[in-house]
Amino acid sequence: MTRRCVASRSGCSSGRAFNVTACADGLEAIERLEAGERFDLLVTDVVMPNASGRELADKAHELDAWMPVLFMSGYTGDIISSHDIVTENMNFLRKPFSGRDLLERTRQALGLGG
Repeated sequence: MTRRCVASRSGCSSGRAFNVTACADGLEAIERLEAGERFDLLVTDVVMPNASGRELADKAHELDAWMPVLFMSGYTGDIISSHDIVTENMNFLRKPFSGRDLLERTRQALGLGG
């Protein structure tokens, strides 16, 4: 489930493998973060049950101000703007996307290049 997950880099030298922790919804992800789990990257859908992607990112940044966030959505621009998510210089991936697109944006968000 790549919609709602947090990921951390693995020891893979190719930079193409990541340890992924999937969460059922935004609330579960917040609970994991509050429990002290640490991650290198938060990957979240803009619209989710129980907590929006923005709410999740805000909570993550309360706990770790430097955690990069990669937002994704298949909704139109009007819906996304109503959730106050996408701004300039924001890591965002529009659905549908390929595995290559996800890898590239993940690497960019982690500061590993494209």
